[in-house]
Amino acid sequence: MDFDSIYKTYYQELYYFAIRQNLVSAEATDTVQDVYTAFYKEIQAGKQIENPKAWLYSSLLNSVRTRYKQHKSRQQKNIEYASGIEVIKDTQSEYNEKERRSIVEACLSTMEPGDRNLMLLYHKGFSYREISEILQINYNSVGTCIARTTQKLTFILKSKYHELFE
Repeated sequence: MDFDSIYKTYYQELYYFAIRQNLVSAEATDTVQDVYTAFYKEIQAGKQIENPKAWLYSSLLNSVRTRYKQHKSRQQKNIEYASGIEVIKDTQSEYNEKERRSIVEACLSTMEPGDRNLMLLYHKGFSYREISEILQINYNSVGTCIARTTQKLTFILKSKYHELFE
């Protein structure tokens, strides 16, 4: 795959993933652009990148960590939920689905960054191998980590929104 097709394929995904890392829109755009600039430089230097998707996500997470270290006094921002095109008149089921998603997003934002990233990558459809590369955890531990993090998320959801489970 050439740079242009990789850019077109993953840009939107990376942007939304950056938003879910509590970056505002402008910060997310800047961070994703920085990641693609670094990726382009690596390619131009002749480096062979076996898994561009994993490289991009890993680089994005590193950039986000760097931004937070530079802005330690920053208060946690509200998470924007990028749902695509907003429909003016939602049906009740669409409204309920959006409400459930926002509840899960809110609970995810209270979790440790490693746990939150694990859940986001898992539900984004990444393979265990890709998750282990991106988060730099042992491949054999990914399944266990996902199970434990799912239990943590379920506990948080049940403790804050017990009425959903009755």
